[in-house]
Parts: sequence; C-alpha cells; structure tokens
Amino acid sequence: MTYKEVKIIDKEIHRLQSRLGMLESEVCSTTPKLSDAPSGSGSGDKIGRAVAEIADLNTEIQALRFRRDSAVNKLNLQKYEDNCLYMRLKRGMSWAQIAAKVSSTPDSIKMMCHRYIW
Repeated sequence: MTYKEVKIIDKEIHRLQSRLGMLESEVCSTTPKLSDAPSGSGSGDKIGRAVAEIADLNTEIQALRFRRDSAVNKLNLQKYEDNCLYMRLKRGMSWAQIAAKVSSTPDSIKMMCHRYIW
C-alpha cells in the first residue's frame, strides 16, 4: 500500500459520505401522499430505493474504512518511514509537525511518505 492509495480511499469515503448525506436529506424531505387510494409509483418507491442505496453505501463505506485501517495498522512503528506515515495518517499531524518531531524538513518528510510502499 502507498500513501497515495490511502488518500484515494479517503477521497472515496468522503464522496460516499456526501452521497449518503444527500440521500438521507432527500428521504427526510420526501413525504408520502396521504389519500385512500394507493398510487403506483409514488414517494414510497422513492423512499424504498433511497433506503436500499443508503444501506449499500454504509456497507461500502465500512469496507473502505476497514481496508484503510488494516493498511495503516500494518505499519511497523519501529521503522522511521512507517512512524512518519502513522503520524500523518492516524494522528492527522501536518508535514511540519512530523518534520519537527523527527528533526527534518516538511518537504523531505512529504516526499519520503509519498514514495514509501508498505
């Protein structure tokens, strides 16, 4: 796995979460037609489809998070490169914070992390 691959997973999770939020607000704003006669394709169908898609999105987000977390948990914190990646990916530290902690420059830490494969 590479830093770039983890960031791609993060972007996909973010995209799916945005879609999930849109669907949830769509479902909440959809009200069924109140009448005695049932209609063929109304808001019930729309809500049903949205609920099914919400379930699928949640499953997909969970799988991506598991994949990301599994990759990050494989980092060996005894290694310099792995430790720097861990600080960035798990702790959310900036390149400058990591560089200060390991006595290096932000650019060199960033370049090393982008090239490293674990």
